[in-house]
Amino acid sequence: MRWWARLPWWGRALAIWAASRVVSTSLLAAFAAAQPANVYTAASPSLVELSTIWDARWYEHVATRGYPDVLPREPSGAIDDNAWAFMPVYPMLVRALVRLGLDWQVAALVIAWAASAVFAVLAYRLLRETIPQHAAFALAIVLLGPVAPLLQVGYAESLHLALLAGALLALRHRRWVLLAALVPLMALTRPSGLAFALALGIVAAWSWWRERDAWPRRDLRILVALAAWALAWGLAWPAYAAVRTGEPGAYVATELGWRAPYVGPMELVPGTGWVAGAQWWLGGMGLGLLAIVVGGLVWVLARRATREAMGVEAWAWTVAYLLYLLAVWFPQSSTFRILLPAYGLAAVVAVLPGRWWRPLALVACIAGQVWWLGACWWVVGVDWTIP
Repeated sequence: MRWWARLPWWGRALAIWAASRVVSTSLLAAFAAAQPANVYTAASPSLVELSTIWDARWYEHVATRGYPDVLPREPSGAIDDNAWAFMPVYPMLVRALVRLGLDWQVAALVIAWAASAVFAVLAYRLLRETIPQHAAFALAIVLLGPVAPLLQVGYAESLHLALLAGALLALRHRRWVLLAALVPLMALTRPSGLAFALALGIVAAWSWWRERDAWPRRDLRILVALAAWALAWGLAWPAYAAVRTGEPGAYVATELGWRAPYVGPMELVPGTGWVAGAQWWLGGMGLGLLAIVVGGLVWVLARRATREAMGVEAWAWTVAYLLYLLAVWFPQSSTFRILLPAYGLAAVVAVLPGRWWRPLALVACIAGQVWWLGACWWVVGVDWTIP
């Protein structure tokens, strides 16, 4: 494939991105044509309309009306769904484009599409540094995976992934000023500041323990300081919500409110969300399956081959992020989306031996998109499968 060989590395990334967007756009358009009337749209909505439902409407709310000073409550006194669950960077960018004259739906999609292209380029750059022979396939897995349509709808995911990939690249190349600038943006786009602080701590500990000669003490001190910086920004949004509403636990209570319809009121006790969710979804089998999944991830992430394929930086982030999810998340239909920042695990799949299975893997990824769009994005009646 001479044309492929002639492309610069970033051109290859954009080519894979463009091909993946053709696939996802075609699938979204097909679902739009078959979409019945629902609470968001009339029957057979346009592609733009179908791409800006679900949480996109919350981002529109934030972009146009901001955040409430008083937390809304149900008659029982429990905190109702509200905008504090949605962080400000993405909707503020949407607001800026709206003020320039764009419709909010177009503005939301422009940002999502542009950010997904940036993510593709930055992620490919990282992958080329650890698995150069398999980087293109690993990127294709990510961009064609079951939740790949999220990279072009009115959600903050693609923007967060672009900032995350940029931060990991800056960390790998010790671009400390750039990393310090990206951390607040990333932490205020999706909840990731606490996990990234832990990731920086893991990198610092690993570097001191295994690569001390390659890390000057000055860089290690900077790494520790940046971990504290990320920790502060991870706590900044809950602190701001508390000050603004006058309720110390406003943000946490808002997030816990989204799981109340499943298991009722809960306190935030690390790990209990997964236990409660496993039992709610699968009953007695749930805890056993949870143990198998967690054990399998521990085994994969503990392997040297995994760390080498991902690179220490992406490996540390994935470990930290999955630990963060284990502590705070409640498994439900949004879990597929929430796992997207662990995209670096695609490198582990990409380096598996053999080539015969790779086309089948990409076909399975596309089939996964069809399943996810039908199960989570498509709206049928009173739909509780929030994507």
